[in-house]
Amino acid sequence: CVDSLMGITDYPSVELIIVDNGSAKPTTIDYLASLESEGRANVLRAPGPFNFSALNNLAARVSTGGLVCLLNNDVEIVEPDWLREMVSHALRPGVGIVGAKLLYSDETVQHGGVFLWGEYCARHIHVGLPRNAAGSYGRALSVQTLSAVTGACMVMRREIYRAVNGLDEDFAVDFNDIDLCMRVGAAGYRTVWTPHAVLLHHESASRGSFMTRRKAKRYHREAALMRERWGDHLSCDPAYNPNLSLDPRDKPFELSFPPRRNI
Repeated sequence: CVDSLMGITDYPSVELIIVDNGSAKPTTIDYLASLESEGRANVLRAPGPFNFSALNNLAARVSTGGLVCLLNNDVEIVEPDWLREMVSHALRPGVGIVGAKLLYSDETVQHGGVFLWGEYCARHIHVGLPRNAAGSYGRALSVQTLSAVTGACMVMRREIYRAVNGLDEDFAVDFNDIDLCMRVGAAGYRTVWTPHAVLLHHESASRGSFMTRRKAKRYHREAALMRERWGDHLSCDPAYNPNLSLDPRDKPFELSFPPRRNI
């Protein structure tokens, strides 16, 4: 992530803040120390249990730029203009958050935005499509307003991030990005997804994706908090036609059968 960020991105002014959540490998520790000593990054050491929201809030508090970009360490930059593209939207009046198109290493879509998904809370769009596929009515290739985008790569003005108090630390791992987008939306700003900022997402490469009993318990607790906080809003995504299915067995954009009630 860091090497590609520094070697490929063409944005003229980047303040790199790395939050080290208890790295243990000597090679990692040495690498982070070299970034510090060379003045290429500000490394914040935050040992303890992993809390995505708290770690990002820590970095945002010490940042000095007018914009904040949340970027997971398992994201690889592959095109130089990705940040220019996202910033160009984040600076538009009325836009609160901007998300990117993230690809798996085989260049199929991992994230094309997020739909609200009823009792299941949220679902990524266009997953598995080829990189340049149009998707439903061209939506996989269109800049558009959505209810949410992933926190693996999002850009927003620092003033907005601070105005909504950043990520909610009660969502330690799951749904913190969705909740943030919805709170920013409630504050009167739009979330925009652009397919013209393209990055690779080596999903869960550093933390693993295996669902342990402890992880499952935390996931269900955070999903319950989402349902308690947002209720019927999760079934009424304005970016998703109410005639379309919210059944997890169906793909997004499939007709609901039987028809679901439009709340």
